[in-house]
Amino acid sequence: MGDFMSKISNVLMMLQLLQSGRKYSISELSNELEVSERMIKVYKEYLEKAGVIMTAWNNDYWTYGAIDKYFDILFDYMNFKNSGRIYAKESGTVSMMSKKHYEDAYNLGREM
Repeated sequence: MGDFMSKISNVLMMLQLLQSGRKYSISELSNELEVSERMIKVYKEYLEKAGVIMTAWNNDYWTYGAIDKYFDILFDYMNFKNSGRIYAKESGTVSMMSKKHYEDAYNLGREM
């Protein structure tokens, strides 16, 4: 279980580094996370398969434009395939959604 948790921790750390807006090479990420360059490629694959969930509290005119921009930057930087987006307007945070609504949204995303 320790190895699995270490991988999850590294994937989240890598995502956090990439969200800073700075461009990293595979070599730089490898050095930063103290793993091989091969593992950086594996972590990238994990992120691609996991999908990305983002929530917004409100439905202001700028909210979804900002989310679109963020997705575009993240997907371009990570060289992810964009399979589409699903918006649940005014849904609040993931923790505020009922378990059933969250599962329905998750399953719909997986089917894309």
